[in-house]
Amino acid sequence: MFMVAAIAAFVFRASGETSPIYATRVPLPWIPLGLAVGVLYFRGRDRWPGVWLGTVCTGLVVGGISLPATAVQATSATLFVIGIRALLRAWHVNAGLERWQDPLLLWLVAAIGGIGMSCVAGTVVLVIAGHHPTPADHGTAQGLLNARGYPALGWPLFSFVASWAANWASGIALILPAMRLLNGASWRQLRHRLREVSFLAVVLFLWAIAALMPLPWVASLPLCLVGLVLVIWASTRFGVAVASLIPFALAVIESAAFIAGRGPLQSRPADAILAIWTFILVISILGMLITSLLAERDAAFRRQATSEMRYRVLFEASPRPQWVHDPETHRILMVNEAALQLYGYSREQFMALSPQQLDADDPAHDRPSGSRQPDTGEHRHTTQDGSIIDVELHAKPIEFDGRSARLVFSDDVTDRNRLRGAFLDASDRAGRKLGRELHDGLGQDLVALSLIARAETVRLNKGGAAGPDALKLIESVALRAAENCRGIARGLSALTETGGDLAAALRRLPDRFGHGPPLITVTIEDDAPLELDEGVQDHIFRIAQEALTNAVKHAGAQRIAVTLTVMHHAVRLSVRDDGVGLPPNGARGAGLGLASMRHRASAIGADLCVTDLGGRGTELRLDCPQLDARRVEA
Repeated sequence: MFMVAAIAAFVFRASGETSPIYATRVPLPWIPLGLAVGVLYFRGRDRWPGVWLGTVCTGLVVGGISLPATAVQATSATLFVIGIRALLRAWHVNAGLERWQDPLLLWLVAAIGGIGMSCVAGTVVLVIAGHHPTPADHGTAQGLLNARGYPALGWPLFSFVASWAANWASGIALILPAMRLLNGASWRQLRHRLREVSFLAVVLFLWAIAALMPLPWVASLPLCLVGLVLVIWASTRFGVAVASLIPFALAVIESAAFIAGRGPLQSRPADAILAIWTFILVISILGMLITSLLAERDAAFRRQATSEMRYRVLFEASPRPQWVHDPETHRILMVNEAALQLYGYSREQFMALSPQQLDADDPAHDRPSGSRQPDTGEHRHTTQDGSIIDVELHAKPIEFDGRSARLVFSDDVTDRNRLRGAFLDASDRAGRKLGRELHDGLGQDLVALSLIARAETVRLNKGGAAGPDALKLIESVALRAAENCRGIARGLSALTETGGDLAAALRRLPDRFGHGPPLITVTIEDDAPLELDEGVQDHIFRIAQEALTNAVKHAGAQRIAVTLTVMHHAVRLSVRDDGVGLPPNGARGAGLGLASMRHRASAIGADLCVTDLGGRGTELRLDCPQLDARRVEA
């Protein structure tokens, strides 16, 4: 602050001012104040002692004012700098001018600080003038006195306050953003555009030469236009720091020309000060507004790009096969990894197809115009290896790269359709079996009972008596009918024989597979009471039954261990064998039996895990929550 103030003092004295503190006709942004505000803004409020000391040195050495006046001025300046920093923070002013309101708020804060400080400085000058009515020099302080040598409120004082308010406000508003050049990132950005920066400096140098030449007043207009172009150029290409330095450099050049008595402004000196300050304010505020608007636009573009990247990552990482296609050209614009794995194509191959070319039943070259939509409903698609899969498509309209598109979700329902068909076949077989059992077993017994009862009725009508043999025959047929009913009931519900006891039903499972190999053992570990609905227990039994069937028929196992563990929070079923393990597609659930078990587990809210033990067999584990755990989750 002291070094910069010393340079500024030299400039003021060159303008003819005997005391720089009282200078009123030098249109130069006061750099020391901008540096003080910038240091506190960027480095913290605890740097205020440096501001106070720099102001004291400036007042004593450069300004030549008394120690008490210097102390008052330094203290007030430090308090104002702290207040300006607090106001910038309170109004959330960004020194990078990344919002359109930042330049306006910055200039407003700078104006408030400059006016306040100039009012205090004017009071100090009045006090000094009152104590020294006949100073040795002929500075502005002497002009503040009336004919009797006392301080007077008039145009000299107003001119002093207005001039320093402009100097201080412009110093804050221009130096604070320019201090961002101290950031290494700003210098790296300028190094990448060194040629353009050099050209800008050359144009600025030529502008300075023109501003110092003895040109007529009318030459001020083209100089202003060129200066405006320089500010716009710096704002659009180099950011806020350079955009603030250019108006500052133009202000220094114009001030130097005015002090030296050269340039177009000297032809009309009465209007020079107002013209210079108007020029500085217009180009500064305009340049900052352009910079902030461009920064806001770039920030919006970055947010949009970040959002698009986020959604692209989510799209790519989704386990659900998806693609995006143009509904007019039917070109596939984007596809995720899950779709590539489902269909077996590479990304380039898939994006070269159209949705119609995936359809196995309705190829694009045979599809008549106006037929069903290729991206909705159930379809049969062809994969890269020629396999046919059943898929269910769902499409949503979206905007993709500025045009209308459709996001398609492809769900593989091949297993679901197979399971549905198997369920319908099993239902039909069960119905036919039940019909045969009712007809061949229970039906015949009931017919026999009917015939015996009719024969006995005829005998009784003829006056005979019912014999014991007939009654025994009726009893025998009735017992056989009841047994047939129980057999049918056992086929409909797996737990009927045990009265809904899952553990007892599991213990009877080995009897259904005979007594030969493999050896089947059932272990029940009941550390807590079993609190599951009968329907849930039936599903668990069916899963155990299906797992045993698979192990016996396909695994070639010699030993199979079935374990039911009842805990307070869950029930665990484990079926482990020492067979050959899973087939290549078994881990993906391609088998119908495994698909059936997965659907049963999903229906009861259980977790089913099938693990290949690496050549030592297979383990199926089912974890089903108890009723208490389900209530807690609900």
